[in-house]
Amino acid sequence: MFDNSPSANASIEIKALPEVVGHKRSENKNEGQSALMYCKSVGYPHPVWTWHKKVDNEFMELNNASGRYFITNKGNYTELIIENLHIQDDPGEYLCNASNYIGHTSVVTILRVRSHLAPLWPFLGVVAEILILVIIIVIYEKRKRPDEVPDGKLIRQTIIKTRTCVRETPTNPWLSEL
Repeated sequence: MFDNSPSANASIEIKALPEVVGHKRSENKNEGQSALMYCKSVGYPHPVWTWHKKVDNEFMELNNASGRYFITNKGNYTELIIENLHIQDDPGEYLCNASNYIGHTSVVTILRVRSHLAPLWPFLGVVAEILILVIIIVIYEKRKRPDEVPDGKLIRQTIIKTRTCVRETPTNPWLSEL
């Protein structure tokens, strides 16, 4: 720039509160499967990540006594993997917390765990409907009198039974001609 000015270099370090810019809002899985939840942030210095689960309306840090929780932190990214989901223990709200010495930010992911039999319920509903319909039809057909016909004609079997009964009664000679 100026011929007489000395050259100078300067570094400026900008530090910012971590802000979570990407995360899964909810995760739906079946019992026995694995669930992956993640959070991504911007801010410097890179945050320290922690994961918590809501228990009795209070977020508690994850206890990995079962050995099914795997947490991976890579700079501005973290992920929580829960292996072999249990329908009683694992559903709920999970909080990922990003904190550096300037401050912290948290977001919540909701995990829903369905029974491994959940895909069968629609099928069982259809089978139950068909079974009920068949039972209704069978009961109706059993209760229907033999001479009831949709078009109003007598059934041949009824006429045969009537003739058989008449022939067995010899006291009525005028009926024997039928």
